[in-house]
Amino acid sequence: MPICSIQGRDFRRFSRFELVCDPHINWLIGPNGSGKTSILEGIYLLSRGKSFRTVRRQSIWRHGAHGFTLKARITDPLRGYAHLTADATTEAISFRIQSEPVRSMSLLAGLLPVQLMDPRITPLVSGGPSDRRRFLDWGLFHVEPSFRVHWRDYARALEQRNAALRMSAPDDVLAGWERALVREGEAITSLRNAHLAELGPYLTERAMALDCPAQMTLRYQPGYPAGQTFRDALIKSRGRDRLRSITSVGPHRADVEIRIAHYAAQQVLSRGEEKRYSYALLLAQVDVFHRHTGDFPIILMDDPAAELDRLHWQRLSGILSSLPAQQFIAALENASPPVDSPVVFHVEQFAATGMV
Repeated sequence: MPICSIQGRDFRRFSRFELVCDPHINWLIGPNGSGKTSILEGIYLLSRGKSFRTVRRQSIWRHGAHGFTLKARITDPLRGYAHLTADATTEAISFRIQSEPVRSMSLLAGLLPVQLMDPRITPLVSGGPSDRRRFLDWGLFHVEPSFRVHWRDYARALEQRNAALRMSAPDDVLAGWERALVREGEAITSLRNAHLAELGPYLTERAMALDCPAQMTLRYQPGYPAGQTFRDALIKSRGRDRLRSITSVGPHRADVEIRIAHYAAQQVLSRGEEKRYSYALLLAQVDVFHRHTGDFPIILMDDPAAELDRLHWQRLSGILSSLPAQQFIAALENASPPVDSPVVFHVEQFAATGMV
């Protein structure tokens, strides 16, 4: 479901911009600080309902303005075309599909699936557990409909158990919410493990194509000690949890252990190698997305050639050029695009112009 056009008003330092987009490669070039990343941010915000750069809404609109507007025209197999709009004010950001208000952010993500491929923003190897959980859950959200229900019900039970902890509720009250946590948490753990197993062959293939030096292995850590069931871990953690008024074990604390040839990846990879392995992970997830949906997410990349030598950028370029997904790639002016004749947008001083 590619973007046909996107326009913005008072977004970041743009007074206005409008891009008529190519269904394959859109090459955004310009000097540092010109606004290339802001265009990627706008596309991401229309899909996820939030920025990948800040949680402060007021910092997203142009100085002196009182909000911003983003609009995208996208292809839609049901409607032919759909118009997606985000309007930000000092109170909130509201979204519309056509003229109908969007009441669930999952509608946005389903209509406009976006994969941000930037190891600086999504540091899968060197980042924290939350970065790897988001990676797993993005994939499951799009390929396993039951995951959304399990995660919604788990989050509700987690909120209620935490509230009970804050009120010093007796153990029988905690046990009631723990039954729901265990039921939904075990389902989430099963789905995450299955997703990691499915990623494995694609990850091996993508890592080889990117000339990664050794095999990467992934192992799910469920968020509670090995050798315990989730139920036992919750019971054993009650005393500690009462002191902190928060649930300290469970899938919301899970992680993915990443190892390279039996060593922790963070300990053995250079920055360039870490970037290649991160791209291999993200591309493998695109492959799984395609296997389940028959479609591709929109791919956003910011300065992908940075920290890659010429040979490895050529390898990544070859993958991007052969990948039939719509891509928005921001780069410096002297970078080489992945295809001979991409649609090029020159971004200078927060003004964007396009040429073929």
